[in-house]
Amino acid sequence: MQVAMLQPLSVKKHLEAEEQADMGHEYVAGQVHAMAGAKLRHNQIADNVCGLLWPKIPS
Repeated sequence: MQVAMLQPLSVKKHLEAEEQADMGHEYVAGQVHAMAGAKLRHNQIADNVCGLLWPKIPS
């Protein structure tokens, strides 16, 4: 069985491509991964959880 090896992408090329992309991507160690889009309700829940946890963080 053969495995295709992906060539790392430079940060510059990633940013250039991201300007033209119709969806967001993550750049991790030279590899680009599509990000799932979050719905408004998901973001509201995540923000509320962060808001509740923030005061619990020791300073």
